[in-house]
Order: sequence, then structure tokens, then C-alpha cells
Amino acid sequence: MFNAWEAGMVKCENYARSAPPKQKRSHLAAKEVTHDPGQACKDLLMPYFDLLQTHAEQTGGKVGQQTKLLREALLRHAELVGRAATMPKPMDQKSMRKEAQPLVDAAYDVAEYKDNASPRDPLKNHYIALAETAAMLGWVVAPAPVKHVAEYEKIVGMFTENILASFIELGCNPVHTDFAEACKALVQALAKYVREEHPAGLKWNYVKGAKPLGYKEAKIDRADHYHPLADYLDMIDGPLEGYMFTSQRIGGPLEAQSKCIYAAFEKQYDMVTRAAALEHQGKNYSDMKVMFMSTLHELNPINEFVEKAPKGYPFVDHLRTVSEFAGILMWPVIFDVGPATYTSDIETGVAVYFEKILATVDRFPRAEWHRDWIKSLKLLARTLRQYVTRHHNGGLAFDSRAMPKEIPDVMKRKSVAYQLEVLKEKNRGKVKHHEIRQRKR
Repeated sequence: MFNAWEAGMVKCENYARSAPPKQKRSHLAAKEVTHDPGQACKDLLMPYFDLLQTHAEQTGGKVGQQTKLLREALLRHAELVGRAATMPKPMDQKSMRKEAQPLVDAAYDVAEYKDNASPRDPLKNHYIALAETAAMLGWVVAPAPVKHVAEYEKIVGMFTENILASFIELGCNPVHTDFAEACKALVQALAKYVREEHPAGLKWNYVKGAKPLGYKEAKIDRADHYHPLADYLDMIDGPLEGYMFTSQRIGGPLEAQSKCIYAAFEKQYDMVTRAAALEHQGKNYSDMKVMFMSTLHELNPINEFVEKAPKGYPFVDHLRTVSEFAGILMWPVIFDVGPATYTSDIETGVAVYFEKILATVDRFPRAEWHRDWIKSLKLLARTLRQYVTRHHNGGLAFDSRAMPKEIPDVMKRKSVAYQLEVLKEKNRGKVKHHEIRQRKR
């Protein structure tokens, strides 16, 4: 585990030195606007397209026809951008596909010319360049739109270069050169537009006053008892202690392995506490590496329990399950998919190991203990995933101003007795409480 993590950190450090500065997450959020984003998109891209169409009509073959279909795709693209700005983002893939279907159909019509072109057709590079330009519009549903447009910009650039290299074969007609340059300019404008306006994905519902019929504004849960340090201690004192108890009941290597898990959680709590008091580390991954080292030190021995288990030990699958689960604690140094997605993936992956144990649990003595053990580890994984999603969704939270001295007050607000007192005070004078007297016997 250490070697893989070390290699990953070195790769991140090298990338940080070579890549341009990343925009902050707050910059990626959609700001409310008063204009029509769809019309703005059309006004930006159509002048480039009009120039391309002028040269395409002089090129010959079916390039002119294909370019007219590309126009339809660009119009459907602008319509989707404008429509998305006035409505909330669809919550399921079926609805999302329905919104994007007109654009997808138009792009397919453009791509058919590439598929039907003969390999010996002198205009095959023209057909492919236009088809890939249409495919570039798929950024609206791509998980990484900036990467998507960058890749297609390179692809289109390659085929426009092929057109320029075939100048002699094309009869030295300068219209082909003009076509290639115009096509390249269009994709460059589109790539720049996506990078500047939609770097985190197609933006939804950000036109001022955009609330369609039936739309209900989402309420953000801002419960005052959420606290990154208190919630982590709650997780240690609750689900983690439950897992420790069920592991101790089974005993042996499983109990020893659970102590390593407990120690790793404690070290990670120290890391979260320290991060809350520090300014954001930005691209300084070496500092992140040092902060995480103590947690990693506790995680390293966990995998060894599987290898060192006594011969014939009946609970090797349990040890292997915990070994897989332990990877969930790597979330502070996961930069590619994000901590929330990573913890969710680990939780889903470990479920396979739970099913394997449950399939044979009845042959174990005290099978109920093993079912309780699985339930406790499932609860711990779910609680950690919820904690990370709530407090560290965009990465380890720095400079949150959360302090350990606030924990007792937060714990008090979270107690049932305190919540009942608040409820009574809120309803005082509104509800009559009738005294119930004991009946004399």
C-alpha cells in the first residue's frame, strides 16, 4: 500500500509543478445572470461557423451538405445551453438523455458522412474533421468537459493538418486551406468557451428568476450541531466502538486487526483537527503527504494479518474484508475522483466481501456474532462516507475554524435531552400539557 501511495504522491507533485494553477471551486459555481446563455453561446460560435460554411460550399463533394448538418448540431447545442440555464439539473440519467437527445441525434447525422466516406476519397479528412467537431459537442454530458474538449481539439487539429499536408493532392486549391483553418478556429473557440463558462460541467438553473412550474427550491441542511471534529469523535465513540466490540467478541487476529483500525481512525482525527486550523495547502502535496503519514503508518500492518493468519484460521475472509475496508481511510489524499466518490466506491466494493461471508456464516459457531460483526463494519463504512460527504466533499477541509474547545457545546446540542428542551421551549404556550395523575388504589 505504501509503495502505491508513494508513487501516487510523486505523480501528483510532478503534475502540480507542470500544470497551470487550478481554479478554485467557488469560481466554478454558476453565478446568476440576466441574459440568455444560449443566445450568448450562439453569438460567440456562429461567426466562426459562418466562415467555415462559406469555405465548405466551395470545397465540393458532400462537405457542404455535412456542414449544414453541423449547423443544426450547433443550434441544438445552443438551445440545450439556454434551456439548462432556466431549469434544475435532471436527477436521473433517463431525464438527462431526454434533454440532450436532439443534440445527440444532430451530431450522429454529421458523423454518418465520416462512416460512409470511401478510404480513397480525397475529402475524407474534411468529413472526419467535421464529424469530430460535432462529437466535441458531447461535452454537455461528459464527466470531465474540459478534458473532453481538449482531446477533440487535438483530434480535429490532426485532421486539419492532414488537409494542409494534402494541398498538392487536392489540386493546390487554397479553399481547402481556408476550410482547414476555419474548422480549427471553430473548435478552438468552442474549447475556450467550455473552459471559461462550463469548466465543471454544463451549468443549470442560473438565469435570474428561473423557476419552472413545479420546481421547488432545495433547502440546504444547515443543522447547527454539524461539526467536523465533533462528528468525527461521534463516529469513533459510536460505530467504531461497535465494530471494536464485535471484533473483540470473536477474538484472535480479528481483534488485533481491529485495534489497528482504531489507531488509524485516531490518527486521522488528529489530521482533521490540524487541517481545520491551517490555511489551504493548495498544490503543496508534500505537506499533505507528511500530514497523512501517521495515519498511513497505522494502516500498513492491516494487510499483513491476511498473510500472517495461522494455517487453517477460519476467519481469513473477515481479515481480507477489513483489509479492503481500510483503504477507505485514504480519502484525504485522493485527488482524481474526490473523497466523497472514493468512499462510496470503497463502501460498494466491500459489500461483495460481506456477501461472501454471509453465504457461509451459518457454519461458524455463534453465527449471530458474525452477522453482528458485518452489521457493525457496514455501519462504520456508511457513517464515514456520510461524514466525508458532509464535511470534506471537495477535499480535506482546511481553515474551517472548527476548534476542539467547541466540541462539548456541540455534543450538548446533539443530545436528546437538549433537543427535547428546545422543542418544549418552541411549543410553550401553543400546546396544553395535561397533568396525568396516578389513580389511587
